[in-house]
Amino acid sequence: MDMKLQQLKHFSLVVQEGGFRAASAKANRSQAALSTSVKELEKTLGQPLFESGHKAKLTPLWRGLPAESRSVSSPISGAG
Repeated sequence: MDMKLQQLKHFSLVVQEGGFRAASAKANRSQAALSTSVKELEKTLGQPLFESGHKAKLTPLWRGLPAESRSVSSPISGAG
């Protein structure tokens, strides 16, 4: 499994911001770059993270995770 921290941060940001457009603005990245990063994470996990056709609506599997489990930015930004 070749999961990258940046992919997790992008996923977390999309969830927090409620969509790719807002997340891309906050991350200072293009929507295409963010989308590619999340798609690579989905490929690594072997599972879709978001329902297709919905703006950043998590699939039932990922909706079941506690919110703090989906947010990787807080513990990471506070470390080191």
